[in-house]
Amino acid sequence: MSSSSSSSSLLYMIALLLVLIHSSIQSGFRNGVSTSLLKQISGVQDHINLYTKYLVKSYEYLEIITEGLKKRYPGKKETIERYVSCLKRNRSETFPEDFFRGMDLLKEEIKENYQNFPREVIENFEQCTASQKQYFIKLQSKGRPMTCDLPNSISAKDRNSLDSHIQSQQKAILFINVLAAKFTLFSNAAKIQQNKVLG
Repeated sequence: MSSSSSSSSLLYMIALLLVLIHSSIQSGFRNGVSTSLLKQISGVQDHINLYTKYLVKSYEYLEIITEGLKKRYPGKKETIERYVSCLKRNRSETFPEDFFRGMDLLKEEIKENYQNFPREVIENFEQCTASQKQYFIKLQSKGRPMTCDLPNSISAKDRNSLDSHIQSQQKAILFINVLAAKFTLFSNAAKIQQNKVLG
C-alpha cells in the first residue's frame, strides 16, 4: 500500500471516529448526567478535534516533503518511498507500549480524580485493555524492526526532517487513541448515570 493510500485510510478512520463522537454527544447525555462529566466529555472531544487537525496537516506536509525530496534526488525516488514506509513501520512498533502506558495513566487519573466513577465501567476498561495487550504481544512476536537506509547522497538534514516529522505523527496518533479511550470511559459513565435517573 502506498503512503498516500494508507494515510487516506487512517484519516478516514479518524473522521469516522469524530462523527461517532459528535453523534454520541448530540444524541443525549443531558438528563441525569452531572455537569462535570458533561464538561469532561466535551473537553475530550475538543482535544481530539485539535490533534486530528494537526494530524491531517502533518500528513499533507509529509507528502510535500517526500515529493520535494524525490524531485531533488530524481534517481532515488523508490528508495525514498521505501525509506519513508520503513520509518513509519518502525515508529509504529513502539505504539503498543506507549499506548498501554497511556492507558495505565488514564486509569490512575480516573481513580484519583473521580472516586464515584462507576466500577463496572472501570472493570470493563481493564478487561478490554488486558485483551488488547495480549493481542499486541502476539503481534509483536511475529515482527521485527527493519533497517531503514538512505544513500549517503541524501543529506542528514533531509533524513532528520523525515524522521522527526514521522515521529510527531505517531505521537499525534497515540494521543488521539488515548483520548478516544477516555471519551469511551466518560460516555459509558454518562450512560449509567442517565439510566439510573430514567429508571
